[in-house]
Amino acid sequence: MHDFCQSDFQNNLLVIYLGKSSTDKNLKQLAEEINRFGNGAGKNIIAVNMGEKIFSPTALKKGTHFITTREMTTLEALDYLWNTDVKIVSALDDNIFKG
Repeated sequence: MHDFCQSDFQNNLLVIYLGKSSTDKNLKQLAEEINRFGNGAGKNIIAVNMGEKIFSPTALKKGTHFITTREMTTLEALDYLWNTDVKIVSALDDNIFKG
């Protein structure tokens, strides 16, 4: 998210998935981090708390990029993205929000 806020975010949208164990405190911390930048990036960031549901396969396929993590849920998501045009990017890569 830090890199996203420092990038040319004007024409991009970052959706952050919050796991079912996320709390109101987590959402508050996320909002504080976004507001720390004060550059307007926050309007292009959506935090989604899916509750018991892991993710929406339809929403995954409509995205342009999918940022993977080390969580097991990522493997299931990648199955849905097989043979699509969604670009898969590792969260461990540097500069994933540049050009």
